Amino acid sequence: MQTAIDQVVASDESARDAVAEARARADALLEQAGKEAAAVVETSRRRIAQLEKTETGPIISTAEEEAKQTLDRAEQYIQRLRATVAERQDRILDEFLAAVLPPGGPAG
Repeated sequence: MQTAIDQVVASDESARDAVAEARARADALLEQAGKEAAAVVETSRRRIAQLEKTETGPIISTAEEEAKQTLDRAEQYIQRLRATVAERQDRILDEFLAAVLPPGGPAG
């Protein structure tokens, strides 16, 4: 009878040791997986930052330059319009005065 009890106790201890070893391996695997996941995340972040710098940076710079050129052209156009309006106002005023006033000046 004692032998059967010893076998049960030995089996129980063996099972406990196996469970403890399995837990230790699982913990080690989880820790390694966590490290690998963190490394993947960091690599991805660096890659995204690099892509932003190399891909979107030039696009944004080009868009900013084109916007500046458009604003410059618009300002030049506005200046030409103002000059044209000023010139035409003077001419229209002269033509209006010539049309409404008698030749030789105002009657007095």
